[in-house]
Amino acid sequence: MEASIVEAQSAMNDLEKSSGLANFFLKSPGVADSAGFKSGKANDVPARYLNFSQKGAAIDLALVNDKFIISTSYNGLKKALINMK
Repeated sequence: MEASIVEAQSAMNDLEKSSGLANFFLKSPGVADSAGFKSGKANDVPARYLNFSQKGAAIDLALVNDKFIISTSYNGLKKALINMK
């Protein structure tokens, strides 16, 4: 069964509240930005991101139709979005 947009948005919101986001990385990303997730765009798609103290370390999230994309880099998110076309 495919997830609905509402379910995907709910999963995205839940992930933003998670205390275990550093577990997505192979090595420590450092400390998460105390300001939390911010809004932005990747390939003209609305996205949310959380930067960490290690250079280049971030959690990037996007919702495309009913697909929830998680990446540990902005460039990775952009590539995933291109591949979804």
